[in-house]
Amino acid sequence: MYALTRGLVSVLALGFAYWLGFGATAILRSEISAGATVLGVVVSLLLLANMSLFLLRTHPGLLTRRAIDLGYSAVLLIAFWFIGYALGLDCHVTARYGALLVFFAAWALIAALRAHGAYKTFAGQFAATVWRDYLAYNAPVASHQKPEHEG
Repeated sequence: MYALTRGLVSVLALGFAYWLGFGATAILRSEISAGATVLGVVVSLLLLANMSLFLLRTHPGLLTRRAIDLGYSAVLLIAFWFIGYALGLDCHVTARYGALLVFFAAWALIAALRAHGAYKTFAGQFAATVWRDYLAYNAPVASHQKPEHEG
């Protein structure tokens, strides 16, 4: 359950960004050119590579692990938005299908937030259960030991 809910959060969040970018082509077709879209994808992927390869090795104490994870996630979502937008430019999305894709994106966001809540709840319950069972397993062993000196 722990891995399943975490995976669902990741996949639904990426689907949200991708569908939102794909649906945005119905509205922003003339606003953002294909060249700017490719540049956005390349810059996002370069930022991801920079964060993964150089930032952690050269400045290990610069940022907290949580800040790095949030930054990495944000750049990954932006990259998926640009990828969805680029593919939407190629498919010539109509306003009707664009609205449907934005609707799917909204549901993916809602589902990702629900899965995140389940992930946090299960992570807490899992840790509590493991420690409770560990302590319960060791308690009877200590109570049934015979004293060394009977007399």
